[in-house]
Amino acid sequence: STAYQLAKRGQKTLLLEQFDFLHHRGSSHGESRTIRATYPEDYYFGLVDESYRLWEQAQSSRKNAIPYQVLDHWQVAERFSGRIDIPEDWIGVSCELGGIIKPTKAVSMFQMLAFKNGACLKDNIKVVSINKDGDRGLKVAASNGEIFWGKKCVVTVGGWMRNLVKTVCGIELPIQPLETNVCYWRIKDGHEVEYAIGNDFPTFASYGH
Repeated sequence: STAYQLAKRGQKTLLLEQFDFLHHRGSSHGESRTIRATYPEDYYFGLVDESYRLWEQAQSSRKNAIPYQVLDHWQVAERFSGRIDIPEDWIGVSCELGGIIKPTKAVSMFQMLAFKNGACLKDNIKVVSINKDGDRGLKVAASNGEIFWGKKCVVTVGGWMRNLVKTVCGIELPIQPLETNVCYWRIKDGHEVEYAIGNDFPTFASYGH
């Protein structure tokens, strides 16, 4: 999506991916990810609000102004017909700003949009060094011996950020990749419609302990 946004602005853009396109080694793959505005931290909403606008552009409430409902234990059970049950001393916060994103399809879409806007995309190119080279700008070297030149370099390598930055400039960022378990539950026969997209079953996150 970074390559798409740059290419859309008329920048000459090269995207280098160390693995094959649509690989499963990062966080942006698979069948579903939730998107929501209800986070305990205030700063997330600005990011979510902006991302919704950008998602709408790609597919053709400020702080304290999000429409939401606070529900107690019984209201949550009633609202969702008993399909979600929370402890009696918890509350639920319901917000219409949320849903499901299909990450693999989204990554594929952004690759296509970047390409259509003039970006050059290369996969299986592992970057091993990034150096300034006087007036020529930035020199980016790959493990296969290829050299690339550019005015600026944007690094979006997720869990590989710590190792790459340490190799490039000797700074060790305190980034710790975390493994997240993705679990699926089979819907009981006869109840498929209740959980179908477009029905009333929500995406949800728990902030309890």
